[in-house]
Amino acid sequence: MPLGKPAHTSPAPNRPPLISAAHRQLAGLAVRLGARRMEIDHNPTGLVVRNPQAAGCCPENRVLSDTIVCRPFERDGNHLWFFTAANDPIIEADRLDDAAIRIAARLTPRSAATQPERRARR
Repeated sequence: MPLGKPAHTSPAPNRPPLISAAHRQLAGLAVRLGARRMEIDHNPTGLVVRNPQAAGCCPENRVLSDTIVCRPFERDGNHLWFFTAANDPIIEADRLDDAAIRIAARLTPRSAATQPERRARR
């Protein structure tokens, strides 16, 4: 007996995606930053990333943090990119692992003990 398509089925309705491509990229980034022990909060303006191990600048910002947004970058043909709260481009949004590394590095202060010594020029 041949298998056929049931007569009463109809194609799936043309529905918009539940979340935008930018929000999907931010969600993927959140997972990777969480694995790096960053605290993550999603809000309407972007992804708030905090490093609970790094002291902030003032009482209002007790730990180092940044708000990451994902939006088209005009200078790159409107491909999605991640940006800092200061509107500095970080990296293309499809490079999630590299983005997590860069963001975590920005939120991890370098102490004098971990920096290589600079030799005086003679």
